Amino acid sequence: MNLYQKINEIKKEVAPLQKDVTVKMGKGSYGAVSHDQVLSKVNDLMIKYNVISYVSNVSDDTERAVYQDQYGKPRGTAFTKCKMIVTFVNADEPGELIHVHTIGHAEDAGDKAAGKAYTYSIKH
Repeated sequence: MNLYQKINEIKKEVAPLQKDVTVKMGKGSYGAVSHDQVLSKVNDLMIKYNVISYVSNVSDDTERAVYQDQYGKPRGTAFTKCKMIVTFVNADEPGELIHVHTIGHAEDAGDKAAGKAYTYSIKH
């Protein structure tokens, strides 16, 4: 099978993923599919079909901002945007590659904005 055929077989075998985590954002929240769930569903099938992937960071940018919360206290946040390339390799024919350009973005009041952005770009 060529790489496109292998990826198509993987897509056929991956069941629809259900939102399994709740992400809190300020006073609100939303449901999301975790990176761990995506990996657990896809990794075994990539092994089965002999497909390898790796990630290259093309660029990232983090902006920091300070704002006042509802009590007038200063709070900080970071917003990261990144561009990545996920490369899929047919391990049976290592010269056969597919490069997928992805983007990710995330905001976090702590130090996790970059990690969240990278995870988002790979997962989607």
